[in-house]
Amino acid sequence: MKKLYILLGFLLFSLAGLTQDLTIYKFEEGKSPVIDGVVDVVWDLITPVEMAFEPTDDFGDVSIYEAWFKMGWSTDTLFLLMRRSDDDFANQWETGLADWQSDRDEIFFDVFTDTLADGRGASDAQQGASYGHYQFTSMWVQDATEWVGNPNQWYHNAPFTFGYVFDSEDSYYTEYAFPFASLTIDQTVRPTGDATFEGGDGVIFGLQTVIIDVDMEDNPTDETFRKFIKWVDEGGWEDMDQAGKVLMSATPISSIKEKTVGRGPVVYPNPASDHIIIGDIPNTVNLEVYDVIGQLLLKQSNVSSGARINIGTLSSGIYYIRLGNKEVVKLVKE
Repeated sequence: MKKLYILLGFLLFSLAGLTQDLTIYKFEEGKSPVIDGVVDVVWDLITPVEMAFEPTDDFGDVSIYEAWFKMGWSTDTLFLLMRRSDDDFANQWETGLADWQSDRDEIFFDVFTDTLADGRGASDAQQGASYGHYQFTSMWVQDATEWVGNPNQWYHNAPFTFGYVFDSEDSYYTEYAFPFASLTIDQTVRPTGDATFEGGDGVIFGLQTVIIDVDMEDNPTDETFRKFIKWVDEGGWEDMDQAGKVLMSATPISSIKEKTVGRGPVVYPNPASDHIIIGDIPNTVNLEVYDVIGQLLLKQSNVSSGARINIGTLSSGIYYIRLGNKEVVKLVKE
């Protein structure tokens, strides 16, 4: 089984009686992402949060070898970017669908900020949307004679937009925009809830992000064969009480980047087996990999943040990665 690694430990502290798992920051005016099939440069200012294979799943190894998301917000919208790389897809059972379309995202929100622990999930049977609990998915749906990636929010009348961005045969992004105005609460059942989600500085909401993996050996027509990669282990369709808690900060994303650049570049996973990803470098650099006695074993030019580097030819051991003229990172190759 290929391993998924955690790039960031969750930030834990108490605020208003809640445990915060993640802080997201505000895009500056006029610099919010556009959902247009291109990953906007502004996303490079946000460190990815890696997702993990659900440990209780019994349906075999997950074939997705990279899975993370980034999140930010503007005055009226939540933005989400999800990334996955998958080297195994199901044979599709519907004419016109590509094999990679067997996988999909599911995103859950709990925006009833008076209490994020009420025993409710996003399901229609629980009237999820009326109580401020939502599920969104990138599921493909049939439009006339063509299968297209249309927003599908199950039973919830909550418009949102999303799109796909491909950067290789087996790796792609999904980008999302969730307007605050779409996230409402029925005030007849929850009089203290916001008729429209009032996102802002200091607000905490519930979040669960999920990538569903369906592979060649699975039965694509049987939903029980789905394998899940999640941000947190619990929280979603039936009960969102254990979902992650996200704190919204009005601090501009650009200033957060300025504070974090000083920690240097990130190389992950580390230890690694067949590849590494380079993060938190502001410009393109030359990459060099040396062994412990100083022999140059690998060199690559014009490496940018987010680049995937193949290290499968290296033997197990300790190596040093030089990025540009100054930064050196120790790497353990399994």
